[in-house]
Amino acid sequence: MNNKKNIIFFACQLPPPVHGMSAVNKCVLNLLEIEAQQNENIQVFNTFGTGNSIKKFIIRFSKGLNIVYKLVLNFKNRKVTTYYLAVSGGFGIIHEIIPWIFAGFLTKKRIIHHHSFNYCNNKSYLMKIMQLFKTTNITNIFLCLKHKELFFRNYFIKNSLNKYLIIPNDFILEYNDFPVKEKNLNPFKRIVIGHLSNLTSEKGFYTIIEIFEKLKNNKNIIFEIVGPTNDDKINLLLKQYSDSFPEQFFYLGSLYGSQKQAWFNQIDLFLFPSKYNNEAYPLVLIEAIHANAVILTTPIGCLCEINHSSFIFEYEEYVNEVIKFINRYYADNLFQMKCNDELHQLYNTSKQKAIDAKRDLLKEFFDTTK
Repeated sequence: MNNKKNIIFFACQLPPPVHGMSAVNKCVLNLLEIEAQQNENIQVFNTFGTGNSIKKFIIRFSKGLNIVYKLVLNFKNRKVTTYYLAVSGGFGIIHEIIPWIFAGFLTKKRIIHHHSFNYCNNKSYLMKIMQLFKTTNITNIFLCLKHKELFFRNYFIKNSLNKYLIIPNDFILEYNDFPVKEKNLNPFKRIVIGHLSNLTSEKGFYTIIEIFEKLKNNKNIIFEIVGPTNDDKINLLLKQYSDSFPEQFFYLGSLYGSQKQAWFNQIDLFLFPSKYNNEAYPLVLIEAIHANAVILTTPIGCLCEINHSSFIFEYEEYVNEVIKFINRYYADNLFQMKCNDELHQLYNTSKQKAIDAKRDLLKEFFDTTK
């Protein structure tokens, strides 16, 4: 009787700190640990490094060597069946190449989870190297179809040797309570417009300011800004607008956990005018949908596969189109009802994507019939 356990090597960056990628990694790990059977053992390797650039490089490089050591150690028992890697988006890939190559020879299957658009929008020699050795029995996981298509365009993949899965980030909110609330849909009522992000030019901060300037004469339209910034100019503007419009413009700093959820639950419209070239599948948009807030976005990254087409605007037209949208939403009850119906469709779609993602992930790791 064979009592040996199959081992899954799970290599990724885990919180803290909490950011989009680490949050998703944690949810994937939680899902696997719940579903793992008695004959499976998950060994976790947190590849995150802290400190200055030299110290961080040494820490991450040593962690990669440790993974190689453990792979070789377990190879003689033929126990490691799967190597999972939540791959970095930039230079961090350099620490992940060696373990990835070794895993190609020492495991039965490798799974690489892509979270970034960085090396999809622009060819990366580091990612190219990862595709050169032992390219069989690999499953690529992408956030959306656009993500997959860009990757395949830059890195030739033989579909006969490799498979791919589309696993959108919606599934992470299955572990949280974001109830869909019924809105008081009346024209000319007070509406709250929210924006949550790292407050930078690329993420659309100055676009938010421009929209507020056009709408500030309507005292029933409230703007609430959430998120961190290291930009002195943005910090100054936040203070100036908060002081000048104390009943209309609010900067709430960074919010987490229940405070962030409570904030999402009380906003009506969520503005996300990002022009960040590597925008991927922002978790804040899924959180907004689950809180029943209409999300008004640009079409960058996976946003066209997250949002309803009625709520997507090209960046060059974003200010004018969003102002029209807000004014109509404020004054037109039928338009509010239409938006609410489309929002419920988004919620149901997000819920189904979450169910499908969990099913496909578990099948990829634990289905022994493949």
